[in-house]
Amino acid sequence: MHRPAPRLLAALLVLLAAAAGAHDTTMRPFTADTLAEIGRMREGQPFILFVWSAGCEPCRQQLPFLRELSRMKPRVPLVMVSTDGPGLEKSAVQALSQLGLEHEDNWIFAEAESPALRRAIDPAWDGKLPRTYLYDAAHNRQALSGRLDRGRVDGWVRQATAVH
Repeated sequence: MHRPAPRLLAALLVLLAAAAGAHDTTMRPFTADTLAEIGRMREGQPFILFVWSAGCEPCRQQLPFLRELSRMKPRVPLVMVSTDGPGLEKSAVQALSQLGLEHEDNWIFAEAESPALRRAIDPAWDGKLPRTYLYDAAHNRQALSGRLDRGRVDGWVRQATAVH
């Protein structure tokens, strides 16, 4: 009887574990009450809320920067909200997994193309993506549309995490 070499067996186990974990991204449904819940969970803590869609190329271009920011600045949690809705969750999960963002605080609109959910985030927002909100520790927020400016975000992070 032929037995696999220990190294080969170990490599196979690593591959199987990686494959099993490749799609373990949890995307919770984002409802009209979710932003208040996120605020309560992050009380007294700054955070970044990034609103995006898997089909939005400018959004996807921002994901590597957000991954880097999340790793370099763990004191400022990243909250990701996909506007795709439940029917497109697989695409959103795939995009997050490919870029290493699967373990962030991930949400997806509970209803596809929902103006009510957009208004729950920001009544003044017209729905254009990407949309980013920088929340300081008191949860005052700055809204940014389009491509993120690294210098501006880095400056905000330094200010938001400075000890007063």
